[in-house]
Amino acid sequence: MESEKILRIENPQYFYDLYEAFKKAKDRIECVNKICKSDGVLETPSLNELRYVGFHLIKAFSDINSENGQEEILRAKRHCERASYDILEIGVIYQLALFKKFKDEFKKTRISSVVKDWLDICEKIEKINAELVEHNRYDEGGEEYHKLAERKLLELNGIIKKFPYYRAELRKVRKRELINNVVIYSGWIIAALTVIVMIIEYFLS
Repeated sequence: MESEKILRIENPQYFYDLYEAFKKAKDRIECVNKICKSDGVLETPSLNELRYVGFHLIKAFSDINSENGQEEILRAKRHCERASYDILEIGVIYQLALFKKFKDEFKKTRISSVVKDWLDICEKIEKINAELVEHNRYDEGGEEYHKLAERKLLELNGIIKKFPYYRAELRKVRKRELINNVVIYSGWIIAALTVIVMIIEYFLS
């Protein structure tokens, strides 16, 4: 009787689509984990979505009605798609946050003195963000959006992964600028004190 239930709901295409959706979600989770080095924190929402896949599969195999079984498999697939959406969105947001943090850290330093293409980088990141927002508006998190977000995530990472080197160099620049400012301000103070002393001596003489 149990084997009859399984055979009645079995549909190779349903299971193939589910497998593909699960594999894509798994690969994307691993990709974001590798890029962001988040120790599993960023992946939690997507992993929670994948937990429900097993639940819906069990329901599919336990229901003698084939239509109900197929619906449960579709629900499992939707959880996989949601897992892909969540992890890619979080990955992109995380990369954009790193960009903002870097930009804010050196807002008083001329970044282009080290990062020669800084203006191009800013324009590129702004374009990436706008493109993802616009595409998501009409695709509503579908597979085309997932593919685009995956490409843009890797593109962002190609930029962000250079920031540790830039940061080290910019801190050197900032330190030199600080020393130069101290020298300049000290010169002004000495000049001002000299003038004051001369004025005092003039009136005392």
